[in-house]
Amino acid sequence: KEKGTKHWDKPNKGAKDSAGFKALPAGDRSNDGFFDNMGFSAGWWTATGSPDDYATSCGITTKSSEITPDIDAKIYGFSIRCIKD
Repeated sequence: KEKGTKHWDKPNKGAKDSAGFKALPAGDRSNDGFFDNMGFSAGWWTATGSPDDYATSCGITTKSSEITPDIDAKIYGFSIRCIKD
């Protein structure tokens, strides 16, 4: 994730951007249409599908450098980042 606290809330632990991805904390859109967590977290949909109305996502917060996988309802909004193979 992006180094520093220009976009990320403090403490932005473990931010090194060693992969050059420069993850930014866009937050998410909740099931009621409100945007939340800007500055605190970043989440992305993955290309991996799940049954029916769910899909695999991954995310990171300002409190850790670990990207965590999850399965979320497709009604939620996360960022999408296209990466060329």
